[in-house]
Order: sequence, then C-alpha cells, then structure tokens
Amino acid sequence: MQSNRSPRRVDLHRTTRRDGFTLIELLVVISIIAVLASLILPAIQQAREAARRTACVNNLHQLGVALQNRSISKSRLPSYGVFASLGTEGRPLSSWRVELLPYLGRTDIADRWDGLREFHTPGDASNPNTALGQMSVKVFTCPTDSTAFGLDGGASYVANAGYSDWFCGPPCCPIPGRVNHAAHAERLDYDRNRLSNETPEIWSLGSPARDIHDYKTIADSGVMWMGVVEPRAEAGVMTRWSEPLDRDSKRIDSIFDGQSQTYLLTENIHAGERDGVRSWADPYYTVSAFVWPQTLDPACNPRGTVPDPDPIVRDAFRFPGKVTEAMINGGRGTSSLPEEGAFPYPNSTHAQGCHFLFCDGRVQFLNEQIEHTVHLRLFTPNGTGKRNGGIESQDVMEDR
Repeated sequence: MQSNRSPRRVDLHRTTRRDGFTLIELLVVISIIAVLASLILPAIQQAREAARRTACVNNLHQLGVALQNRSISKSRLPSYGVFASLGTEGRPLSSWRVELLPYLGRTDIADRWDGLREFHTPGDASNPNTALGQMSVKVFTCPTDSTAFGLDGGASYVANAGYSDWFCGPPCCPIPGRVNHAAHAERLDYDRNRLSNETPEIWSLGSPARDIHDYKTIADSGVMWMGVVEPRAEAGVMTRWSEPLDRDSKRIDSIFDGQSQTYLLTENIHAGERDGVRSWADPYYTVSAFVWPQTLDPACNPRGTVPDPDPIVRDAFRFPGKVTEAMINGGRGTSSLPEEGAFPYPNSTHAQGCHFLFCDGRVQFLNEQIEHTVHLRLFTPNGTGKRNGGIESQDVMEDR
C-alpha cells in the first residue's frame, strides 16, 4: 500500500537560529565599554576633585571671616599657639583654632574648653580638652587630605608664622635638627651688633630677648606669633593666669605691604598630628603654622662686594635663600614623605599647588612652580619697610 505522505525535503539553504554573541562580537563590545570608561572616569574624577577644591576654598573663606572677626574683637590676630611659662618648661595650652571656635559657631566646644589646662593630657580624665581637641571639625580639614579629613582631631590649615631660624635650640622645639620658631632663642645676628639671643644659660620660655632688634625682625616676618601666659600668685597659690602675650601677632590694619599681598593661612597635609597624637588644638608651630627657614650662608653677599669676613644675615631678609623642601608641595617630590608633624611648610594633595588665604579674605590657588622670591615676599606683612636694626627692606611687589 502506497503512503500518501510526501518525503521530507531538506532545505540546505536554511539559516540556523543562534542564541548569543560570537567571541569577536564580545571583544568588540568590551573594547567599546573600555574606551567609554577611559573617557568618562577621568571626567568623574575631575568633577570630584573640583568639588573637593570648592569645599577647601569654602573652609578657608570661613576661617578668614572668623579671623577677621576675632582681630576686630581682640584688636589683633591670635597667636598661632599659646604656651604657659613655667621655668624652662613650656606647657602647651592651645592653638589658634581654639581661639576661632566661637566665631565659627562652635560655642558647644568653646564653652567646655578649659583655658588653664593643656590641650592633651592622656590618662587625666578631669581634663576636658583632650577629648574636645580630638573631635572631628570639618572646617579645619581639606577634603583631599586623607590624613585629616573625617578623622578625629584632624587639621589641614596652618597659619603664616614668617621666617624662622634653621637651627634648633629651646625646649619648645619638638624636632631636633628642624627649624626653630621661638624668637627669644633666635640665634641669627641680623643687625651686626654681635649680640644674639643664643645664650649659654638654659633657655626659658617667655624670657626677655637679649637683642630686641633680632627678635622683632623675625617676629615681624609673619602675621601670627607664639603667645605666652604666665601664672600669677594669688593668696600664695598659683591659680590665676595672665592674658596671652600675643602682642607680636599682627593687626589686620597693620599689614602695610597690602592685605592682598600677604599670606594668612595655607594647607599642610603634615599638620594636625605630632608624636602620634592627632589634635587640632596642638599649639606647636610644626602642626599649627608654616614658616620659611632662614640659613646663615658665609658666602652670601647679595650686594656684590667682597666676601664679608664676619658674615651676618642682615641682607638675608631681603635675599632669602631657596630651600626646595620649604617650597609649595616641596615634600611631595621626596622618595619618602615626611612624618606627620615634622614639616611646617605649604603642602597639599591638590595637583600642582596649594590654596592660600590672604589677609584680605581672598583665597587663591598658587602653583608649586611659583618663583621663590615672590613666594617669600608674600610671607612678610611689612617687608617693604625698614626692619629694626636697619635690616634691608624687600622690594615692592607689582602687578603683572
């Protein structure tokens, strides 16, 4: 019997259905995604860095307004750090950041701060300053500073404390071999009268300078200086303290070189921590200030005359030597970064420079390639005037 079904015909030209991509197609898609990512991610990073920079500028603006208000209410800028004079010892009390708390709207901290106690006394539960100084206060930190931002006690901004003796002498200098910043122990003879503040006796914090001209020369090279309080006897008990002797910190209206031509604050990623203690209340200059190290160079003769057999540094105020590590971001080019609290110079993690707050409240980003004499003249509030003892004045800055 014959079947009515036709035999199945096979269509050799029919295309089979595929599920998925070929290897080549996958590689092409991955390549396209990689290219797009390489284009988009840098833009995202730049946007984030721009936001962080804006936050950093806003922080400096807030600090500038607070410093202006403080200088109006107290007639002058605060000390970069306040110490208590007890013989040869200097008890560290507080930094300029503590002074600004009421003007930053942080009376919650300011009202609890004990001005007669040190900023940090581990193991002493009766001292409220230890815990207060280790709180996180964002206005004191730059968002790009990973060593401070969001960390308890972190600090990124430091005050202009001017030029400084490269040598180390007094007890308040925490780092042997680093710059010293206590004018009473300033050892450079600026006025060539063969009298300096280096004495064979034990140096005492708050002791009078032997050469007031040398003292004033170095103190006048910045805008904020070290303050000292002294205990006063009352009924035979040391219970009362004098006002901080911050008379060498400047008034805003005494910035004779121009407020727009003088540094007030800058950034330092190595600030905020010293000897393993992170606290924005630490008054030592290495964590609360930035300086320019002055050196004695016997071969230096800026006036072009014959070498002086009795070299001095009178002209070094006008012709300061270049110290690479003290330039903007000078510590970032080293093979090993300086330790925290040991590098009182302008440094940031921003690309190619740092933000600076000027005395007029303006915040400007300065490139790390700035010419060093311009950088140094921006330190001094009255560098164009004659110094005490006849120190040669600096040239006037000009707009270009």
